[in-house]
Amino acid sequence: MRKNQIVLVSILATVILVGAVFGVYYWFQYVRPEAEVSTKEEGIDLCAEFPKVEGEVTCQEAIQLALEKYPGIITSIRRTQAEYIDTQEIWLLKLILKEPVRANSVEYDIEVSVNRDNKEIFIYRFIERQK
Repeated sequence: MRKNQIVLVSILATVILVGAVFGVYYWFQYVRPEAEVSTKEEGIDLCAEFPKVEGEVTCQEAIQLALEKYPGIITSIRRTQAEYIDTQEIWLLKLILKEPVRANSVEYDIEVSVNRDNKEIFIYRFIERQK
């Protein structure tokens, strides 16, 4: 009986350890942003921190695409990965919209994703506007 308990505890400890290792790996691969630049001041180059990568949508192109579709002010940009159906390399841009989205008397700004491979742009999330 005692030997069975030791084996069971060993298996349980191994499963917990493997789960922890995969959890840390997932965090560093998919959740943690690569870099983020944030500003509300005019004249600051949000793209200065991001070198151009051959074959990818540049930071400047991502800003242009976002502002064409959603007029406003870019307050931050980051280069990261997103998990949808598969892993996608994206730009995430936070915008203060010229015309905020309104729902139930609450105003929202947005964060949009721009796919770094094919320029697809989507609303990533709504952000409640601070009053």
